[in-house]
Amino acid sequence: MNWPILHRRTGWTLLFLGLLVGFTEAPRAADTGPEAQLRLARGPYYVGEPIEVHLQVSGLERSPEPSCHGQAPAGARLEWRGTQPSVSSSMRIEGGQVTRTETVTFTCQFVLVPSQPGRLRIDPLEMRQGAVRARSEAHAIQVESIPLDSRLKIEILPRTTSMVLGQRVSVQIQWQLDAELDEALRRYSIRSPLFEMPDTFRFLNDAPGARNATAIQIQTSAGEIAIPAQVERRTENNREYLVLSAERTLMPLKQGRFQLEGPTVSAEEVTRWQRDLFGSRRPAASRRLFAQGEALDWTVGEAPSAGRPVSFAGAIGQGFSLE
Repeated sequence: MNWPILHRRTGWTLLFLGLLVGFTEAPRAADTGPEAQLRLARGPYYVGEPIEVHLQVSGLERSPEPSCHGQAPAGARLEWRGTQPSVSSSMRIEGGQVTRTETVTFTCQFVLVPSQPGRLRIDPLEMRQGAVRARSEAHAIQVESIPLDSRLKIEILPRTTSMVLGQRVSVQIQWQLDAELDEALRRYSIRSPLFEMPDTFRFLNDAPGARNATAIQIQTSAGEIAIPAQVERRTENNREYLVLSAERTLMPLKQGRFQLEGPTVSAEEVTRWQRDLFGSRRPAASRRLFAQGEALDWTVGEAPSAGRPVSFAGAIGQGFSLE
């Protein structure tokens, strides 16, 4: 992948001097201090589609591992994915002197998910290692919208509900697509903030589906989740749709009111095919499709204290077996 680079040198400087007979070793690449580079996956950028954003800083120590900091811009979510270290070394011989140079680089990996079109300003991202600070420059990108396509629908049920801490709640994801799109879809991506809040809403380990069974793939910052799904055909306004329905059991862990953006699905529809040298069909042209479901409005409260049995241990909801 090609990445445009924006870089900035910090003002922190440390000099290391050592003298040995015929050998000089410097653990840092240069005396100018850490250098921060902001790398973004190349555009175009679209609403609802994740953008890889990396903050790369060279000239740090091997340890401790630095921390990454970034503020989500208005109209987008910023998700930290992890920190990757790398070490490169080089050796130069000049005038009988051997100089070894070591460069330690850390990369903070973020994913930016825009929720609205227009100019999006990415504030400086920062990496910290002890007293050392390295920051990128601010950067702006242009985000384009994909027209909503009525041939796709996505929703999470229930949309509005009240629940209590520790309650087991059945949550259903429904993805509906025009039957004519079944063979034309090249790829798809379903996302929802609900699956990005493990400290607030925990999904229980439901029974896995059979091997090779149909599943709905949910993209999250921690990776892809495959949820076994049922498929049915439905007719609306004289059009036939395929409806994939998947269920998971959720348990709220925090109190409060939670208003979450609706789930989104983005996909590519192949509009033209071509044959390769072996006669197989390959996509020759495609267009983007996008749909967004209704927002979620959930309220989580405490379980009623009146009338509790002495043996109450906090189990609320469905799906229990008693012996």
